[in-house]
Amino acid sequence: MSARRRILYLPEARHEERPLMKRHRLAEKYGLTEAEILDAIDGRFRLRVAVEGAIAEIQTERHIKALVGTAIDRYEIHDEDGKHDFSLWLPRRRQPVRVECKNVRNSNEAFRTGGQIVAYKVETQKTRASLRWTPIFGRADKVEL
Repeated sequence: MSARRRILYLPEARHEERPLMKRHRLAEKYGLTEAEILDAIDGRFRLRVAVEGAIAEIQTERHIKALVGTAIDRYEIHDEDGKHDFSLWLPRRRQPVRVECKNVRNSNEAFRTGGQIVAYKVETQKTRASLRWTPIFGRADKVEL
């Protein structure tokens, strides 16, 4: 299936076609439109959950970046199975704080004390965790936050 391109014709370049926007490399790689790729994600539960996890990590990194130079000296991102997502170096702390990013499962299922939300239940990587045990799931001493 051939992807359709939107073409902008400029008056000064009447015979020259110029695309409005360059296609994303994944659209080029798979021969799909960006909308078809997003529909594929949206239509598959496990894929959507994986993407939601990646989005949570990107959003968390934005917050971390905003704190660099004030509350955080520096940070590293880790994209490895069985390892935490971020390492944060805080002022006056020699060892990094290990951070695991998780999505809130359902805000209606929050833990409450006196009617106030005090904690949320979060999603864990059920698929990979069920296939093999990893330190992140079995030991609380692998992550501080």
